[in-house]
Parts: sequence; structure tokens; C-alpha cells
Amino acid sequence: MLISLKYLKDKYKIVVENVLHIGAHKGEELELYNALGVKNVLWVEANPDLAKMLMIN
Repeated sequence: MLISLKYLKDKYKIVVENVLHIGAHKGEELELYNALGVKNVLWVEANPDLAKMLMIN
């Protein structure tokens, strides 16, 4: 079960400014992070092919 970051943020009144995203894949969470007001995201992806796509996006 995945718990929504928005749910956790709202429930516990968390201010999310920075995210270390391990296993970033193609960065699909970018819109979510922007909507939540995240200022800085460090994307980490070990797969070189996906990392290239991530850097383009």
C-alpha cells in the first residue's frame, strides 16, 4: 500500500521543501512535487537509460 504524500502532508501538517527521490525513473512525480510546493528535488536513478531521459525532462 502506498500512502499519498499529499495525505501525509495534510494530516501531519508537514512542510515539504526538499525531497531526495531514490529510484526516480522518469520523474513522473514532478507535477506532484510542484503542486505541494517542494522547492528542491534531488533525483537519483541508477539505470543509465532512464537517467538520460530524466535529465532531458
